Formats: sequence, structure tokens, C-alpha cells
Amino acid sequence: MAKISRRKYGPRPCERKELLDKLIKELKSCCALSPTIKTDLSHHYPSIIKSGWQGRAVHKTSKGRRGAITGQSEMKKGGYDELFFLNHTYAMIRDKVKCLSRKTWCTVKKIQKFECLVYIYIHFHNQRMEGRDRPTLIYPQLR
Repeated sequence: MAKISRRKYGPRPCERKELLDKLIKELKSCCALSPTIKTDLSHHYPSIIKSGWQGRAVHKTSKGRRGAITGQSEMKKGGYDELFFLNHTYAMIRDKVKCLSRKTWCTVKKIQKFECLVYIYIHFHNQRMEGRDRPTLIYPQLR
């Protein structure tokens, strides 16, 4: 399906740098002046973090580990995984927001619609974590 999509629509533009810059600006407004930022080993992060905080941030990297082959995926081979909670949260989002599931026919054509789906899931998830049975209908401003 990926080959057909690239042939039909062309390659998807990489927006990683712009989105990471936007994220850094948002984080600067609510974080300490010299935060400790933990990421995976992606080569995209160091230069953006360094320029975003003018070298005041401490950047720590960690190699994520694979879960056990059968059951109890939180039991990591090789010990503690600092990125487990983040990776587990993303796995839950991929499972619940079906257009993110691997090998699916469910698609979203416009990024704004995708953002709406993610906001709805975040709201639902947060309501569940707070133990509320009846979700409220207050959503952030959507484009």
C-alpha cells in the first residue's frame, strides 16, 4: 500500500524539524530555564534542543528496549527502560485511534481531522485516568 500511495500522492514531506521547533517553543513557555530532556537516540534532537535552549538544557539519551516476546511487555529484556511509559502511551494511542493502527484501511486525509481524533482520544483517556464515569464535552479549540 505504501508504494501505491507514494506513486499516487508523491512522497510525504518531512515536517519533523518545524514541529520539533514548535514543540521546543511551547516547552520553553512552561519549563524550567535549564531542563533535563530525555529522548531516544534519534540524531534529530541534539541540535534542536541545543539551539532552542541556547545550550542551557541537559540532554540525556536512552536506547529503548524491546519487550518480552510473549506477554507482559513491561518486562524488558536487559532491565529498566526509561522510555517505557512514553512508548506504552504511544502504543495505546495507536491501538485506540484506528487510523494509526498498523495494517489498516482506516485513513484520514487531512491533518486537521487527525488532530481532532487525537484530541478526542486524549480527552477520553484523561477522563478515564481521573476516574470520571461521564466524560464532559469541553474540548480545546480545534482548527
